[in-house]
Amino acid sequence: MLRSRLVSGFLIVVGALLAAEIGLRVLQVDSLQYYYDMKRLHAFHPDYLVGLAPNQDRTIRHYAGLWQGRFTTNSLGYRGSPEPDGSPVIACLGDSLVMGFGVSDEETFCAKLAGINLHGKKHQAMNLGVDAFGSVGDYKRLKEASGQLNLDTVLLFVSPNDFTIPPELAKRGVRPDDLIDEDRKNHPELTRFFRIQFEATRISYLLHALKLSREQLAVTMVTRRESVRSQMVQAGLSQPEEGDRISSSTGRYILEQFYAFKKHATCEPEKTSNAQASCPEPVPDQAGYACIPRPAASELEPLPAITMEAYRNMISLAREKNFRLVPVFLPVQVEELYCDMHGKHHALGNYAVRAQAFFEKEGIRTIDLADKVRDICKLEKHSVLDQIIPGDGHLTKSGNIWAARALREKLNAL
Repeated sequence: MLRSRLVSGFLIVVGALLAAEIGLRVLQVDSLQYYYDMKRLHAFHPDYLVGLAPNQDRTIRHYAGLWQGRFTTNSLGYRGSPEPDGSPVIACLGDSLVMGFGVSDEETFCAKLAGINLHGKKHQAMNLGVDAFGSVGDYKRLKEASGQLNLDTVLLFVSPNDFTIPPELAKRGVRPDDLIDEDRKNHPELTRFFRIQFEATRISYLLHALKLSREQLAVTMVTRRESVRSQMVQAGLSQPEEGDRISSSTGRYILEQFYAFKKHATCEPEKTSNAQASCPEPVPDQAGYACIPRPAASELEPLPAITMEAYRNMISLAREKNFRLVPVFLPVQVEELYCDMHGKHHALGNYAVRAQAFFEKEGIRTIDLADKVRDICKLEKHSVLDQIIPGDGHLTKSGNIWAARALREKLNAL
């Protein structure tokens, strides 16, 4: 009797889960479908954990209608890239910015480098970018690619997410990608657990929905707690903590980016053929946009040990395989862009100062596109905010055009 009840209970639970799985697939809720489509675009990789699945062809639509784009991969899992034909390759290496969230294959700045002529030879462009890559993932991806491609030049796009997280995000449990990789290196069981949950949520719509719900609930709880604390500070019932000014400006920035879809003033370019023509936009009168002189690297913390190890590994690999490694610093945070437009610096760009000093000490020439921000004024859509997808943080079609033009100019002059 008891056994029969247990079996019946088990069958009821299985039936309910199956019904929920089928129901979610039939309903196809926009937000869930977006994240599930992105998940299916990826595949587990034994070395760098997450790569892009080979031979994909998917149209991804953002659940809030911010963008949609066609994502394809070649047989090696490189986005919007041709099959290698033995030609010299210029490769773009980095995270979601390089991978090209927000636009279709042909609209990414990496795709726009196809056919570039460097030292007398035309190059194939290969996009090695994968979202959520840190420096360790970059090195492992590059090591794999060095055995697959005729690498000539590798553009390494250094991201602030690799080793720098603003205090207000750190409070919410966000950690730099390199430190997450260090934990996995020291605790192999974390990698095993990651693979189980990755494969399970890739297969099951229901499990993927539950995982997203748990993550969103955690963010909501922290956000509400911070909101209550902020109100208590404003009412004089609590003392502000260190970093509250940054949190305030970041909160304002998030509100602007996510909820205020208003028309921003644009800068009018000068009607002249002078290449130095500029049309700097006014810097918003907000604390978060404070422009400062560029600090010396000696005034800032050194890079984490795991980051420096990954960079040295990439430098050694480049010398061993005889290709050129070019670290690139591409400002995309709105505060950085505004300050760079005026020839100044923003504290959010300190990650670039730290990493640039490291590579220069190692004898590696770098590309910094901060001095190319004024070229945005030469674009059809020439407001700084027209280059960034609101609430998404990635480059628009116009932003990718600017980045590709700036890269071509810098590469030709390198």
